[in-house]
Amino acid sequence: MSPELITLTMIPATTSSSLSIRRRKPMKQLRLSLSKDATTPTTHKRQRLAPPPPPPPQNHISYQNGPVAILPYLYIGNETNAHCLDQLDNIDCLLNVATEVTKPSYTTYPWSKTNTAAAKGYYKLATLQHGETLRLADAMRLLDEAKKRKKVVLVHCQCGVARSATVVIAYIMHSLHLSLHDAYAFVQRRAPAIGPNLALLYQLQSLDQKKKNKDASSSHRWNNTLESQPRKRKLQC
Repeated sequence: MSPELITLTMIPATTSSSLSIRRRKPMKQLRLSLSKDATTPTTHKRQRLAPPPPPPPQNHISYQNGPVAILPYLYIGNETNAHCLDQLDNIDCLLNVATEVTKPSYTTYPWSKTNTAAAKGYYKLATLQHGETLRLADAMRLLDEAKKRKKVVLVHCQCGVARSATVVIAYIMHSLHLSLHDAYAFVQRRAPAIGPNLALLYQLQSLDQKKKNKDASSSHRWNNTLESQPRKRKLQC
């Protein structure tokens, strides 16, 4: 009797386990289907996210390694370059054309005196950032004087973009006898950061027009001189 009872008791247990297994299968399928549905909208939302903003641009990258040479004796830079003595190894004199830029802390002398490695010649043609005319004639005179004394000059303002660039372009027009267009391209190839504002460009255009009028007048006088000279008669054989 006992074996039969054991057999009878094992049957319902097996049946219940098989039923439980059958019931669990759809539960697993249901859970899998729910998990797939739950991940679908999340993936869709991630695709709609905007890309991160680009890093801010670096300002005046042309002067991060120091002043830039336009001519062997003429450099352009910004306020940071002018105040950092370590970046002025090849510079003898500084021409500051910005009102708001203060005098450097290291020793400076007038241009007429002899300078040393630890002291630089210094001159300031104070000009406001907006609405004030640059003293280009005075700047040309100072740069010509420095060239005559075989001095290397750094022309700078606050950023090295507008006022100092205008002075350098004007001097290239003056010293190399170039037009405004050619002088601007000449400087920009060496210092891409330059960008004079409209008021400064008008000042350069006025200087360019005066230069053209002067060249035309000189050419006209030369032609008149040639025409006034008596022509030599050809001897007939």
